[in-house]
Amino acid sequence: MPFPIPGTTVHVDDVAKIHIAALNPKIEVNGNEDFILNAGGVEGMQWNDAKEIVKRRFPEAVERGLLPCKGETETRAMRVDGGKAERVFGFEYKGFEEQIVSVVGWYLEAVGREEKEV
Repeated sequence: MPFPIPGTTVHVDDVAKIHIAALNPKIEVNGNEDFILNAGGVEGMQWNDAKEIVKRRFPEAVERGLLPCKGETETRAMRVDGGKAERVFGFEYKGFEEQIVSVVGWYLEAVGREEKEV
């Protein structure tokens, strides 16, 4: 990568959850109020940590070469507090590890379907 990637993430399920919760008339939200979503807390996360998560959670796929876990991704620290959304909508973000497991699981499922079709 020619430049660092911001150390902020949020799972698509959490984004959907917030959009649906925002429609609930029992949740008091001022009109035109903005919410920043960030599961990593104010300190964020490090993209290179994903490789260790993948190696630990998907060792067979790494061994088979489906998940090579090579390369480096420099993370740019960004102090982004997404806690307001958690407080107002009463939920907890899926953490970085859960996000990685989710997306890699989906990827391996898709690769498995492709292998069966060939």
